Amino acid sequence: MNKEEFANTFLKIAFGAILADGIVADEEIESLQLFAKDDFYLKDFDLEQQIEYYKNKFDARGYLMIRNILNEIPSADLEESQKLILIDVAIDIIRADKIIKKDEIDYINQLISNLKIPKFIVNTRHSDWWLMDKKSNDDLEEGNKDK
Repeated sequence: MNKEEFANTFLKIAFGAILADGIVADEEIESLQLFAKDDFYLKDFDLEQQIEYYKNKFDARGYLMIRNILNEIPSADLEESQKLILIDVAIDIIRADKIIKKDEIDYINQLISNLKIPKFIVNTRHSDWWLMDKKSNDDLEEGNKDK
């Protein structure tokens, strides 16, 4: 998949994650902006314009838009590294507002399935991603050093 096609797919997946719970949280938008700031694929995109475009599209079509995004994934010609980028950004976005709802978990699980990424790979990269009160691996390592 070329750079522009991947950038479009990236933005769709990112906005699917932002809108999965029906609420556009500022923290989720900030997470996307932070990720996109230095990203090779997104550096030429007007992110503010894309944010407005997807908000308006969601207002018009609702959850049907998210279903359509997910349904496009199996036919996308994605490289393995691109699939991992997509799942990384989607998980980071839904975790950004510190509230994870069932719709967001369902979105990520369907995304993992449609991308055909083995769950053990996702769990290795993002163990217990659906929990907000768990400590990161870095926190656990720091706690073990104190003993």
